[in-house]
Amino acid sequence: MIDFRNITYSYGTDMSPSLANVTLHVNPGEVVLLTGSSGSGKSTLLRLVNGLIPHYHEGEMSGTVTVAGIEPRDRELYELAKMVGSVFQNPQTQFFCLNTTEELAFSCENFGLPVSEIAHRLDTTVQQLCLEELLNKNPFLLSGGQKQRIACGSAQMMNQEIFVLDEPSSNLDGRSVRLLAEVIAYWKKEGRTVLVAEHRLGYLKDIVDRVVVLNKGSLIEDFAASDFYAMGSSAFIKRGLRDPHTECCVAVTDQIDIADAGFVSVANLQYSYSKKINGLSIPLAKFPIGSITALVGENGAGKSTLLRCLCGLNRKCHGTLEINGELFGLNKPTGRAYMVMQNTGNQLFAESVRAEVESSCSSAEEVTAILDALDLADLAARHPLSLSGGQQQRVAVASAIASNRGLLLLDEPTSGLDYQSMREVASSLKKSSIMGCTVIVVTHDREFITSCCTHYAVLKNGRLSETRVLDEDSASELNAALDAMQSSVTDTACMV
Repeated sequence: MIDFRNITYSYGTDMSPSLANVTLHVNPGEVVLLTGSSGSGKSTLLRLVNGLIPHYHEGEMSGTVTVAGIEPRDRELYELAKMVGSVFQNPQTQFFCLNTTEELAFSCENFGLPVSEIAHRLDTTVQQLCLEELLNKNPFLLSGGQKQRIACGSAQMMNQEIFVLDEPSSNLDGRSVRLLAEVIAYWKKEGRTVLVAEHRLGYLKDIVDRVVVLNKGSLIEDFAASDFYAMGSSAFIKRGLRDPHTECCVAVTDQIDIADAGFVSVANLQYSYSKKINGLSIPLAKFPIGSITALVGENGAGKSTLLRCLCGLNRKCHGTLEINGELFGLNKPTGRAYMVMQNTGNQLFAESVRAEVESSCSSAEEVTAILDALDLADLAARHPLSLSGGQQQRVAVASAIASNRGLLLLDEPTSGLDYQSMREVASSLKKSSIMGCTVIVVTHDREFITSCCTHYAVLKNGRLSETRVLDEDSASELNAALDAMQSSVTDTACMV
């Protein structure tokens, strides 16, 4: 079905190869998981299948790729789209419409399917993916996880024989991850061929047939799924992979000693999306200075919106923010907060990684130290937008840490990150907190929470719970809350 033969590919003549002499065969109906460290070449392999290489991304390639007997470089992208459905790391880059229902139907309409067939496929897809609540909305105003679900729905609509998914679970809550797993399982049942590039491995355990591990552009291991998932935790960590057996949060073993230095306080926060849609209503929230607080909640709960309000990016937000005794209005930037967004490519502007971090920090020595801490030193001369999604994420986090702002706000900072990179981000945030920086991080990543978070708060229906210390007692309550978000899928009418 899909053949890679001696593929070597570089995005530019001055760059090291993203793929180096890779040979891989994928049989019809196989579900293959591609994993490995950030920048190992996973996304590049997928782009060779859907034709984005060479039709969109320029570079140097040797070797051959065949998909269902044809070479993608010999066909136009619109022809390949009939065969290959794609879900990208940043789903909004594949949106064409300003209405989610229209977006779902777009590909079918574009290829001239009968109206009755489009309507049938739309009804089936909406039911299978539980998308009713997301219909007739502006896709660009949805949460990251909700966007991802619409992107999966758009792929499902075309009923292609092949699907390629690039970090599809990166911004999803537990409920949405379960829905995604059921969709992939459905495609497998239908005999579709699926390639999934992922760092989150656990949800695919009972679905994938094979697991291919990449490292620095080379294919280093090809496992039967049963052999891969039978390995112990140490084997995954040794390979720099996330542990698929990690299913719960525990209190940080080396808990940061937070001095009684006061709080970053939010008072009377009010924000409405529209007259018809309720938003956020938070009378009072306190985050201890020097703490790292995990902000959890279902996709669409308003977590990203809350961070934008705290950063002064939502002008219609009312309320006050107090940092180190200074009071600020929430309707304009304070100059004391730095936010790392989900789509980090939207906030990278410099010509090199070093220059990007230097834009937040005047000390060359400190920049070097931060680049070293986040394993970015070897990428310092690269253009940020030439990096993988996970590498871009680390650059944005590095810039945030370099800013030395009193309040760091991070929206899913570990999306697309391998185990080692996640640990490096966690370690850097802990160092920032020790220096008195207060960190609030939106995350569904239990490993990351365990690695560095000292507190947590739950956002539900626009209301924020009390910020709690993450200790042995509260950890069980946090896990229960996260499990409830995940199990809520069983209450839906999904039929995948």
